[in-house]
Amino acid sequence: MKKLLTLREIQLEELKILEEVADFIEKHNLKYTLNGGTLLGAIRHKGFIPWDDDIDISMPRPDYEKFIQLFLEENKNENLILCCPENKKLAIPFCKIKNKRIAVEDDGSKAMKEQGYLWIDIFPVDGLPKDEKECQKIYKKKKFYNNFMYVHNNKSYFKKKEDFFKDIVKLICKPISLFYSADTITKLAKKIDYDRATYAGKIVSGYGLKERMLKKEFEEYVDVDFEGKKFKAIKNYDKYLKQCFKNYMQLPPESKRATHHLTAWKVVDGKENK
Repeated sequence: MKKLLTLREIQLEELKILEEVADFIEKHNLKYTLNGGTLLGAIRHKGFIPWDDDIDISMPRPDYEKFIQLFLEENKNENLILCCPENKKLAIPFCKIKNKRIAVEDDGSKAMKEQGYLWIDIFPVDGLPKDEKECQKIYKKKKFYNNFMYVHNNKSYFKKKEDFFKDIVKLICKPISLFYSADTITKLAKKIDYDRATYAGKIVSGYGLKERMLKKEFEEYVDVDFEGKKFKAIKNYDKYLKQCFKNYMQLPPESKRATHHLTAWKVVDGKENK
């Protein structure tokens, strides 16, 4: 049997990836912030949300694109791999840094029939219009594109036999889904030039309009504690967390304390540790 890692062991392995990535980013004078549930964990728990099993950071689009280029050129850690649409190692419109020494299975990798490795997510922050209604249009398009992208990437979607009506819908969706990919969503996200924008937010994934803030707020940082170490967070994290989670210092009910449902185990010399 595989010797599975505990949730805490998974968290500590992800922390190692974050430390190395943050050092690389700061070495090259690029901008980043802890994001989403990771930022919430830093402020509320001084570390991981106890039941959480992932790490998210975000970067302004120009810094994000520079990071991808530099990491692909300069990364010296053979155990860490960058996966993104640009190098054809990821079919979704952001990037992941994965540790090849920790194999995982989760709901997403099962759906795509991929062998996964433990990862942290890195999301671009893109420019958004001043008009909130125009922002809503962008997010609606993104949701539409995302549905077809998922259909296209999910290898088991068309093989699974369901009722007659659903099978007909699948036949219709299959050729249409070929036109929607990570590149489609990236083009939408980059429609508003980041450098000229007044507002910004995550378009490719996240909490939608809840993450929309003045662009300058995504470029002002403070150090926050996370698992006994210091990482960057947007200075106005209180505003961000209130928009995303409302009363964010209050714990959610146990029924909403969700994880990715992943299992992880170490790989030694290319072999699974039994």
